[in-house]
Amino acid sequence: MTAASLIGVLAVTVGLVSGWAQAASKKVDQSNDAKEAILKLEHEWETAIVKRDIATVEAQEADDYIAIHADGVMQTKKEENGELRSGDVIITFAKMSDIKVRVYGDAAADTGKLSLKGKTKGKEWAVDLRFTDVWVKRDGRWQCVSSQGTTIANP
Repeated sequence: MTAASLIGVLAVTVGLVSGWAQAASKKVDQSNDAKEAILKLEHEWETAIVKRDIATVEAQEADDYIAIHADGVMQTKKEENGELRSGDVIITFAKMSDIKVRVYGDAAADTGKLSLKGKTKGKEWAVDLRFTDVWVKRDGRWQCVSSQGTTIANP
């Protein structure tokens, strides 16, 4: 191989590696942006349920959203938000912690701890949960499609 051929091969290789590195860097940046967006949405949700800001909660949930509660009960978006809207369920405290977000293109899952206090039909309760939320990016915005909570036995 001549020196000119070797230089040509090296130039092509450097160009390919540089292109791959830029593509990988762009993916990491997009992933970090998605993680930050989902964390922001989770904290907005945390505030919205205490303030009974149903519009914010509903905007974050996809129309086909399903919640699976710690007692095994499944609810649609309409059912779950109907309880908040009616006042049958009142959340007086919500605090998320230990949130980890994993992004897979236009889908993401986050897990964490959620401490809640509230009232159901006047009866007070408090619970600590581990949760998983599944998010999908549709039409340029993230929406939650599923939530599942499991009671922590000894928080």
